[in-house]
Amino acid sequence: RQSDEAIVACVGERFAELEVCVARTPEELLRSNAEAVVVISYLTQTSFAWYARFFDALRELEARGTKVYPSAAFKQLVSSKADYLLLLERTGLPVCPTRLLGQAALTEPATSSATD
Repeated sequence: RQSDEAIVACVGERFAELEVCVARTPEELLRSNAEAVVVISYLTQTSFAWYARFFDALRELEARGTKVYPSAAFKQLVSSKADYLLLLERTGLPVCPTRLLGQAALTEPATSSATD
């Protein structure tokens, strides 16, 4: 089994009083009437739009009073290496030399030579 599936199974076995389920989409997550949601993991997605919907769903759950662990803000922060590195730099913590490229930099043709 995948590790996240094994964790879910273990939690269900160890804490029989809990209702344990798996949401595979942000829409399934929003249909939950749970008092608390624990995000163990999610499959890597190829679309930034999916992540936006996922984080919006977590924020919507929080807004209606559902406890979300870890919080939507924390999950979103650690899911973006760029945002995470910028936060570390702003707080004065050492980070390895890193060049952050925005999406435009990855898709537009280079305008300077490699020796510039």
